[in-house]
Amino acid sequence: MTKVAPNLKRKATTLPEDVTAFQLISQRFVTFVFQCPALKKAKAQTHLESFFAGYPRFNYNPAAPVSAQYDALCRLYNWPKSERGATKSERSPREIAYAGYQLAMARTFRDIFGNDVDDLGNWQSLCRVLELDVIPQSLWGCQAAVREVHVNLVDLVDWAGTGAPIQKFDSLEDLGEYTRETRKFFPQGRAEESGLLVYLLRHILN
Repeated sequence: MTKVAPNLKRKATTLPEDVTAFQLISQRFVTFVFQCPALKKAKAQTHLESFFAGYPRFNYNPAAPVSAQYDALCRLYNWPKSERGATKSERSPREIAYAGYQLAMARTFRDIFGNDVDDLGNWQSLCRVLELDVIPQSLWGCQAAVREVHVNLVDLVDWAGTGAPIQKFDSLEDLGEYTRETRKFFPQGRAEESGLLVYLLRHILN
């Protein structure tokens, strides 16, 4: 009797259409994404990618901290920290790059967290990213809660690309020390243009 070999070909496993590869990376981060529907993760790096693309010699890594990427860019192009334009109206290459970098960060924050200060969903999403123990159910409650949190705004932008936990500080002094040591300064003028950012903005002497 002729034996027929069994069909050993495995049936392909298919994932539900609403499950993406990104969501499989970290269950904790997946839960975070589902809890924060207002966050636009797919667009998080668009403005920063556009900025770094203007410097073709630099190999930009969207999964790396943005401040480290900018420092690496400056080293690659040999821009001295003290470099200034020849006149007040003429900016140096480093000054031009820094202005573009600041603008890209501000626009990235706006894309991630929204710009409408009257949108409760935006505020609650921000509260979840900040890992507040209790998520307020009112605009006023969210705004008051966010004002009590001390975080570095550049770290918030990095969160979109790296998913790394955001460090919270007990005091403005501790935040200031961290910001100066890491040189993670967020452009104050740009922050004031974005509604939600103002509530997290802290004045730290450079």
